[in-house]
Amino acid sequence: MVNEWLQHQVDVTHRMFDRIVDVPFPKIDHEATIEEVSKLAKDNLKTIMKQYEPSAILLAGEFTYVYQFLKHAEKHTDVQIFYAANRGKDEHGKLIFVQYRSYRL
Repeated sequence: MVNEWLQHQVDVTHRMFDRIVDVPFPKIDHEATIEEVSKLAKDNLKTIMKQYEPSAILLAGEFTYVYQFLKHAEKHTDVQIFYAANRGKDEHGKLIFVQYRSYRL
């Protein structure tokens, strides 16, 4: 959630894009089949595209969901999809943000 981001990450994001919209990560049943996860990803992508008309999406989370989301997102060549790269800790143990890295679709 954006309220948990480092200020530097918020500042970088605002310089890159017009707005930031938090879309809660879906709850994924541990017993869900890959077909169910794929449908959830497809439905969520459809909702995001319709409600927000984004130019970019920051995507992270459960691996099979992310993969399925990316597969469905390939059709939307006008939308960049990123993840937060190089989030880590500095020498004092403080969380840092360096950059976004684009998924290449």
